[in-house]
Amino acid sequence: MVSPAALAAGTTELNPMVVTATRSSQSLADAPAAMTVITAEQIKARGATNLLEALRGTPGISLNGRQVGGRKTLSIRGAEDRHTLVLIDGRRISSTDDTIGHSDYQYGWVGIEQIERIEVVRGPMSALYGSEAIGGVINIITRQAQPEWHGGVTLRGEVGDGDTGNGHRLAARASGPLAEGLSLAVSVEEVRRESTPWEQDSRVSEVEGQDRQTGSLALGYSPIQGQTLKLDMLRSDETRDREQQYAYYARPYYLDTYELDRRQDSLAWNADWGA
Repeated sequence: MVSPAALAAGTTELNPMVVTATRSSQSLADAPAAMTVITAEQIKARGATNLLEALRGTPGISLNGRQVGGRKTLSIRGAEDRHTLVLIDGRRISSTDDTIGHSDYQYGWVGIEQIERIEVVRGPMSALYGSEAIGGVINIITRQAQPEWHGGVTLRGEVGDGDTGNGHRLAARASGPLAEGLSLAVSVEEVRRESTPWEQDSRVSEVEGQDRQTGSLALGYSPIQGQTLKLDMLRSDETRDREQQYAYYARPYYLDTYELDRRQDSLAWNADWGA
């Protein structure tokens, strides 16, 4: 009988395959761009609840404060925030910075439990993706259905010092075959975090609170070898709120509320014709 240590010692880790730099699958070592791949295990180790937290510490990426409720946006190699293109499985997410200067709304589309890996390309990619990719590209690769049923449940709670930033994250996912050539992958997630009051005046929020529900469904059908028809549906509803005042030490106080409704549907046909 072979021990687990011996099996681990004999395991060979292959160079990861990436698609973002050329839109075709190739080894990370051969990709003609400066790239970083962040795996699901790394995201879990960072305790991330959104894309910004998952990318924290990645070389070439900077987080910039927006001075509105603790919001942050990211930039690659010093380029403007709106010049970083965010993709989900190659499908673009429009940057809300183009219309709302203080927003970070493009980072809450995908639940963390749904992410398989994140590919970050540093440097101009306009030849492939247009002017939005002057700074670089961030491509979120989601989990796909497996030949056998797999799933998982995550429950995490956070308690701050007093009534400050308390929250939780609840997520579940499952994927597998439904019938011959038919596969299904589903994922749901809820993230909730209370607002953080301002130290000088507890009636004012320094960091806004959020309540986000995310769900995804991927249905794949392979009638013959190398041919796949895939339907993807993504939903994300988010509410943010913070107590605010009109001016510094002014009255009256009021509540800011933002309702974010995200929808993305995709029907794709992928064909491998071989030689």
